[in-house]
Parts: sequence; C-alpha cells; structure tokens
Amino acid sequence: MPKQPPPSKDSLKAAAVERPPAATRPTKGLAVAGNLVACVLVGMLLGWGVDWLTGTKPWGLIVGLGLGFAAWLRELWGLLKTP
Repeated sequence: MPKQPPPSKDSLKAAAVERPPAATRPTKGLAVAGNLVACVLVGMLLGWGVDWLTGTKPWGLIVGLGLGFAAWLRELWGLLKTP
C-alpha cells in the first residue's frame, strides 16, 4: 500500500473551522445554572450587607434577593436571544 502524505496545516485549520461547536446545549444549561447561583447569591449578600449597616433586619435581604432574581432573568433573556 502506498503511504499517504500527512495532512497540511491549512486543511487541518479548515476542518476545525467547519466543525460545529461541541455540546452547545449543555454549555448553555450550565451558564443558566451558574448565573442563577451567582446573581441570587450576590443580591442576597448585598442585601445582608445593607441590613448589617442600617439595622433593617430582613428587608435588605428580601430586596437583594428580588434584585438578584431580576438580574438573573435579565441574563437569561440575553442568553436565550443569542443563537
């Protein structure tokens, strides 16, 4: 059998560009879950900090939780709009 020449660098680059990205759906799912945890956690921590500074015990935490959830919905909307 005759030996085949090794593929050129240009053909390898073209093959890499033509391939679709692997596992886009699981990646988006992980992004949604990570954004949920991050946004809600940051909102809760900021609300807790406001409560600690001002002495308004549960209200800063509740408002921070709501704002964190709203921020997550905004991130989710932007993530779902991108193809």
